[in-house]
Amino acid sequence: MSAARDASHLPRSLWLTLTGLTLAWGFNWTAIKVALSEVPPLTFRAICLGAGSGVLFALLRAGGQPLAVPRHQWPRLLMLSFFNMTLWNALV
Repeated sequence: MSAARDASHLPRSLWLTLTGLTLAWGFNWTAIKVALSEVPPLTFRAICLGAGSGVLFALLRAGGQPLAVPRHQWPRLLMLSFFNMTLWNALV
């Protein structure tokens, strides 16, 4: 029973991460409302996606993670990125 109880609790560091993500996500909605009063929606999404991918790639690089995608995965990656990122952000 003790092992099951311990497994259902998050470590303190994950609670801090969850709290930070929750605050960032909540602030994001306020920032979007303000930004869209000044910038067209597609321009705003392009800025967000560009900045977000830049930060993500910088963090991966700093963490020593490989960024290379195997050549045989490129068609699948392009298709998924078109539907999951490009089309979704354009239609939202």
